[in-house]
Amino acid sequence: STNGKAVIFIYELSSTGAVDATYKLTTDNATNNGMMSTGLADLDGNGTIDTIYGGDLLGRVWKWDVSTIPVNGGPTLTGTKLFTATDGTNAQPITGGIGVARDSNGQIFVGFGTGRLISLSDLPGNSGYVNQTQSLYGIKDLNTTVARADLEARSIPFTGTMNNLPVRGFQSYQDLPSAKKGWYINLGVPAATAAGERVITSPTMVGSAMWITSVIPAQGSDCSGALGSGYLNVLNIFTGTSPLQNSYFDTNGTIAGPNNTT
Repeated sequence: STNGKAVIFIYELSSTGAVDATYKLTTDNATNNGMMSTGLADLDGNGTIDTIYGGDLLGRVWKWDVSTIPVNGGPTLTGTKLFTATDGTNAQPITGGIGVARDSNGQIFVGFGTGRLISLSDLPGNSGYVNQTQSLYGIKDLNTTVARADLEARSIPFTGTMNNLPVRGFQSYQDLPSAKKGWYINLGVPAATAAGERVITSPTMVGSAMWITSVIPAQGSDCSGALGSGYLNVLNIFTGTSPLQNSYFDTNGTIAGPNNTT
């Protein structure tokens, strides 16, 4: 946009396709920002979307309650900031979408990854490229801001190869500590094959499992003719560990169990 702010527009269409109303979902006054993908949720189960989640280029996760937007016009809605993704110091951009899941206790979790692949400076080896560790996240929607210090740090402890390709696995299943408000996992493991790893696509939720792809761009001046790589990651959205309690990872040339990624 002209002023570089992160905003979502909702257009209400008539039966003929005409625009009956326009709604504006805003964040804050931060500039040099933007928003690419959203997560939509029907939290009250009435068949219509009532909550929208979005992540911006400054690493913030926003929430809007659109259940009370009137038909044929309504006010501008300012979002509630739920989280700011950082590597511990600098903001991690969010360009992929956000997945939403509800645990057996009714607690809503939002899952996403960080990273961007928009301009030439996002490609390793180009002018302006900044090497930054990106992460996977699962945070509780507490309708207030959660800090990174409130999250449980998870890891990728298992690495190996299968069919001459790198594979890896998450921690064995364990519950999220009750005092924690979510979890995070730093990407780039193993470092020799995952330099520049980031997430630029939306996760898919299947029960308690979050399926989310990561990409490792090849070095070069553009995307044509360059072969990158990446992983398909599957983990428990509520714990940040392997999806099942009895899953396992074997690094002797075979792979089994849902805690593996390839």
